[in-house]
Amino acid sequence: MSLLNAFIDSIVCVGFNSERGFTIKKQFDDNNDSPFQSSIKPYVLSMLTADQALYPQSKDNEVIDQYYPSIFYSKSSSVLPLNTKVPKKYIIPIAYNNLPLFCLPEDVKISHQSEESRIHYIVFTQEDGKRSYAVVLTFPEKFILKSIEPDEDGRYEIEPYVVKQVTKKSKNRIPSSYRYENNTSHRSSTSSGASRMRERSQSNTSLRTSNTNVFNASEPFYLPHCLVLISSHTYWTAMQETISIIHDEILQLKIEPSSNAYKQLIQKYAFLACNTPTPPIPCDHFSLSFSISNNQYLITLDPPINSNRTVLDLDLSILLLKLNIGKLLGDRASITLSNLGGEGVSR
Repeated sequence: MSLLNAFIDSIVCVGFNSERGFTIKKQFDDNNDSPFQSSIKPYVLSMLTADQALYPQSKDNEVIDQYYPSIFYSKSSSVLPLNTKVPKKYIIPIAYNNLPLFCLPEDVKISHQSEESRIHYIVFTQEDGKRSYAVVLTFPEKFILKSIEPDEDGRYEIEPYVVKQVTKKSKNRIPSSYRYENNTSHRSSTSSGASRMRERSQSNTSLRTSNTNVFNASEPFYLPHCLVLISSHTYWTAMQETISIIHDEILQLKIEPSSNAYKQLIQKYAFLACNTPTPPIPCDHFSLSFSISNNQYLITLDPPINSNRTVLDLDLSILLLKLNIGKLLGDRASITLSNLGGEGVSR
């Protein structure tokens, strides 16, 4: 059961994975079907709360991870099996279906250049006036195409790109005490080496120029991955610090978003953040703050603003649209003339 005053309501991952692949977003004026030049559609990959871990799959179904949260798991517990699929309308809230549009508002396209990580903020307002606050971390993930042609549903299959480490052993190693005896040959070898460097530089330049226009389907590429923290409270600083802590651990441990280690990492922080209560509203002379710490970081949650205080949140431009401008100017002129007349009498 979720806390009513939880620090984080849910953690959501948006992007791409090997199970869902990607599909091209068809536009009215776009006749290009190339996956390397067209806009593609991101998906909600996972949604974790205090007591549920949901992983949307293709065909509008979800998988509930029966091992989350792991500390409450037992063989006799009445939870759904790992591969149980439930209709989408009963699991993922409708508001979350449009979350990829807010996480990646610009058209998503395949890129062969890695972009820097970035953070932005979102405020969601529901029909009843309630608001939710989100912090979004976007960083690149590396993939490679499994098939050049799409399947019958128009889906391109992709898989995470894994670098294969090959150790090369040098058979003829030059001793450290080796010296050139012929200065002429040394200069010629140096000049030839410099020319080879210039040729390599020119070839790299031409390769980069060609890559900007033509993409090789056999080369790896980058797609954005978004990590989203959603809360009912305006703890912007604490949310940014939390998502930065997660990102630092991802970089330090070199965890890929498609790996099982990433899944376990997000589950760990989702359980901790969604089960962390916020301080109560201060009253009279009582105020309480919470501090969350580990070996490296310290996050402070101050008490929220007193909700009993009346706050007017009104756009002042509404006054100019609703009031009669002519009457408003006439009243203003009357007030000005009365002030001038008062000054003349006093004098």
